[in-house]
Amino acid sequence: MRPPAARSSLVVSALVITILIALTLEIGAMQELVVRGVRGGETQPLVIGVLGALTSALVLVAVVALWRRATSAPPLALLGAVLGGYAEPAEARA
Repeated sequence: MRPPAARSSLVVSALVITILIALTLEIGAMQELVVRGVRGGETQPLVIGVLGALTSALVLVAVVALWRRATSAPPLALLGAVLGGYAEPAEARA
């Protein structure tokens, strides 16, 4: 069995930056969910917070899978990207 090839510093940097971005988005989504959705009783922030939290969690799982070189990593990354495009508000897409 061959040892896995070493990763370039660019790939490692991209994975770490992606983890930091996903964690930042997760914190924002959870704040939207709890503060405006649950405590404020607003429906739209609740739905957007749930979708944002799920999407960020999926991206985090995909990055960890990419880091571990799992075979399920590319479909997870694609699903996270697709859900991330639909999770943003319609006003931001216009």
